[in-house]
Amino acid sequence: NRSFFKGSVQTVYDLKDGSALKLTIAKYLTAHDQQVQSIGINPDVGLIPTSVEPKTVDLFEDVKRRELDLEEPEEDEIHREPNLPPSPLQMTYLGREKTEEEDDNAGKIELEGDFPVLLASRLLTLPESGSLDRQSVIKKIPPLLDELRTGEQEKIRAALSKIGVDWSPGPKDGKPAGVVSLELLDEKEAPRKGLEPGESGFLRVTVENRGSAPFYQLAGVTKSDDPLFANLEFPFGKLDPQEKRTWKIPLKIPNFVHRRSVPVDLTFHEEYDRPLKASPFSLQIDEPPAPLFEYSYRIIDDGSKGSSGNGNRLIDKGETIGLLIRVKNAGPGASRLAIVNLKKVEGDETFIEKGRQEIKDLAPGGESELVLRFHVPAQKVPEKISFDLNIHDSHLGEDLTDRLEFSAGPPVPPQEALNVPPRIETYPADPPLVVQGENYPLKGKAIDDQEVKHLFIFVGDEKVFYLSPPESEAKSASLSFDTTLPLKKGANLITLAAQDDRELTSRKQWIVWREK
Repeated sequence: NRSFFKGSVQTVYDLKDGSALKLTIAKYLTAHDQQVQSIGINPDVGLIPTSVEPKTVDLFEDVKRRELDLEEPEEDEIHREPNLPPSPLQMTYLGREKTEEEDDNAGKIELEGDFPVLLASRLLTLPESGSLDRQSVIKKIPPLLDELRTGEQEKIRAALSKIGVDWSPGPKDGKPAGVVSLELLDEKEAPRKGLEPGESGFLRVTVENRGSAPFYQLAGVTKSDDPLFANLEFPFGKLDPQEKRTWKIPLKIPNFVHRRSVPVDLTFHEEYDRPLKASPFSLQIDEPPAPLFEYSYRIIDDGSKGSSGNGNRLIDKGETIGLLIRVKNAGPGASRLAIVNLKKVEGDETFIEKGRQEIKDLAPGGESELVLRFHVPAQKVPEKISFDLNIHDSHLGEDLTDRLEFSAGPPVPPQEALNVPPRIETYPADPPLVVQGENYPLKGKAIDDQEVKHLFIFVGDEKVFYLSPPESEAKSASLSFDTTLPLKKGANLITLAAQDDRELTSRKQWIVWREK
């Protein structure tokens, strides 16, 4: 395969303020002084492995984004290297499945039946290989590939036949005419407009041949800038006149993916490249109602809930302090599994005895109590003890983080009032996911029980909008915004964040597709 290896060399310089500077001091070049990190190294023989399984088939080389594709068009054209053509010699082969022994013992490779090893050994036995003359060896490769190709094609046909696909070639007679339909299905194969994070389903493609001749070695492949929906293959093989065939691919939407609608193209391969076209379509990921966490805490040092101490609500030396934490879901959606973590920031002498708890199935409006514990050293109480408390939904990624600070001295007052992050509203509630132009109008409001301090909007990693109340005004529990965001072509991650006076932060994220 085309390889990039190590493209550059960096040296790290430590600076006096504790930061560091990573400086690129060298770049690798090809023999023609082309930068490796931009263009890569092309092999003389490009090997394309295929796999055939009952539910998924991989017959064609994946179209992947490379570093060259990520360069912005307005960059200095002088420094842009030309793209490399495909390897001059191509070979498709049936990949070998890993044995159980290889899966159990990482690093152990079974060489028998491994096609790249077989090809390499055949190349080394060529008389020309002894001369180490590259051009002489390359001239002898095509006949060798032709010899091996016949056997590999037969292996691929046999594997496809086992799953009901006739991959045999045929004559170029008559004119086939295909009609294509696509459907998104849920796990029970019911039609859906979109799937939610964590859900499974299928993408089903049906092709009907309404022509007068068969299609041969027919297969559809999806193209998309979203890796979730790119390079999905639908093998149909031979499709006779008036025959209709269906192939479905399982889809699994991961957790933590944002709401989006992704354009997907379905292109077709056929033995004689006879045209077959599918209408453009979009695959949508819906966002279910999300939880919104609020919390309060109370110190326990009276011996209950695993604590130890004299019950005076002072953090004394040698005590085990319990934090009784009450978590409420104030959002419109349920939390399947919320994970509450306590992480030490300051107070090296303290020891967290119980720093993680789980809350299952916290419904909207529901509350749950849990206890986390830390131990204070017997010698003394640190002047300052700081923890980060994080409440994280493991399904949708919603979270709340706050800094808890304690010190030796007066009793710690109970924090019985719920600490509430701002709520974010947009108008409309579900902004559009696909737009034509580069300008994206966005309106909304951030609302807090006390004060909205900051409001940020990011497009990708770039902060494009900031708003805070004027210092001359009194504290405001709401902050409205009305702005226009710049979009680049393709996918744009929009992040809308609001922060209150305690630096509790809430976020709303989605992906907008600007059509090219």
